[in-house]
Amino acid sequence: MDRIVATEGSTLADTIARETGAPQERTDGLRPWQISEHDRIRDLVLKRPNQRSSAGESFVQFKRRFTSDVSKLMSHHEQNPQDRTVAVVPSHGARLIEAWARKGFPRDLAIDGLHMATAGEPSEVRYLRRSAGGKWKLTTADMRNESALKPGIYVVPQL
Repeated sequence: MDRIVATEGSTLADTIARETGAPQERTDGLRPWQISEHDRIRDLVLKRPNQRSSAGESFVQFKRRFTSDVSKLMSHHEQNPQDRTVAVVPSHGARLIEAWARKGFPRDLAIDGLHMATAGEPSEVRYLRRSAGGKWKLTTADMRNESALKPGIYVVPQL
């Protein structure tokens, strides 16, 4: 791995850095969605995306903040196409990336809202890269052999 990107205090990122020797970069944009256990995620995503959760952040605010940092990761990869980046993200963030990918990563940040609102906890590492046709693709990563990992962004959900 060439670099690890995560929020402050990510013990999973610390472990990956220790195991791989890759440097870490910290970013506030990949922090978890600020919601409480009393918030109904489905309602906040599908019916009231602009309403602040009881913890203070609306879904629209979270989506803009989070996808902004993911877009920076994508831009970095375009400028450094041989890099292998690990992005340690919260489970809602991993689900947001999947929902955005289902729409083809449009610039208007359109997502598959139903997927975002109903998908379970992501547990698999996902591989984000440009396809031969130039479009971004998100697939399940095969993590069995680190030396065989291809350049791209590896999205690791922190549960």
